[in-house]
Amino acid sequence: MIKKPNFLIIGSASRNVGKTELACRIINKYAGVFNITGLKISAVTIQKNISDSENRHYFSGDFEITEETDKQSGKDTARMLRAGASKTYRLKTVIEQMEKAVRAVLERIPNDTLVVCESTSVRNFIEPSVFLLITMKNNVSVKQSYEILFSLADRVIVFDQSDWNFSPDQVIAEKNQWRLAD
Repeated sequence: MIKKPNFLIIGSASRNVGKTELACRIINKYAGVFNITGLKISAVTIQKNISDSENRHYFSGDFEITEETDKQSGKDTARMLRAGASKTYRLKTVIEQMEKAVRAVLERIPNDTLVVCESTSVRNFIEPSVFLLITMKNNVSVKQSYEILFSLADRVIVFDQSDWNFSPDQVIAEKNQWRLAD
C-alpha cells in the first residue's frame, strides 16, 4: 500500500452519481490557495468481442496516461482543469496492471501537490488522507470494488439524483493533506 496523504480519492458504487462534480467543487474551493492536480483513473477489463472503436476505454498496452491540456475537450479531466486544477491526468489501465500503472502516474505528480483523484479501485493501492464513496439513493446494483472498499471509506455519501447528503465544504485542505471537518 502506497501512503499518499496529499491524495483525496472519490469512488462510487455506480456511474452518474456526481463524482466529477464533487471533485470539481473541491478543486475550485482550493485552487487559488494550493497547487492541485486532478486525476481520473479507469481500471478496465478489455472486451475482446467488440471493436476498438466501440470500446470507449480502448488503449494499447497495459495502461495509458494522458495529460489533459484542452479545457474544452468535454472530458472529466477538462472539467477539473476548468475548476482550477493546475494539471490533470487520465489513467486507463487493465485491472491486472493497476499497481504498475499507479506507480507510473505517481512519478508525474510532485509530492508537494494536492491531488483529487476520481477512482474506486485505486484505493486498493493508495492509502489517501481522505477516501469518499458515493452511492445512489436506493441503489441495489453495486460495483464489486465498492463492496470490498466500503469499510475503508472515511465517509459514505448518498446521491439522490440531484445532490449529495454531503457538502464539499466539509473537505479541508491544509499542510499538503486533506481531512474532513469535524
